[in-house]
Amino acid sequence: MMRTSLLILGVLIGGMITAAPIPKALKKTRSTDYEGVWELVGYNYDGVEKALSNGKYWEVSNGNLYFGMPTVDERRKGLEGALKTPDENRPQYKEYSSSTCLLELNGDELKWIFCQEKPETLTICEPGKGRHLYTFKRAK
Repeated sequence: MMRTSLLILGVLIGGMITAAPIPKALKKTRSTDYEGVWELVGYNYDGVEKALSNGKYWEVSNGNLYFGMPTVDERRKGLEGALKTPDENRPQYKEYSSSTCLLELNGDELKWIFCQEKPETLTICEPGKGRHLYTFKRAK
């Protein structure tokens, strides 16, 4: 009787653990998932919403970040530099120039933080002191 009760309890607990939703921050995302053309729809610095410049596009292509409209000529003029992925097991963390970046992808919405924080302290894409938070939608 005791063994049966423990077995049933173990099955129930195991089922609850495997059925629990995976936190968004822990979901596996590949570096290539961020590639494409993104239209800026929101910008926040130090926790304050800032005005947008109309028609602001960013493109992530082959590990590089480009600013400007997604045409070959414009893109070449807007080349900004390489996005480095220091740890392929954590592709949402990037290094760009001297900044730490955290990217959060949710369907066709991308949140992107640039800051000087260490990756260990930067765990969620939310406004904060010293953080540049950009919100994009995937350009069609």
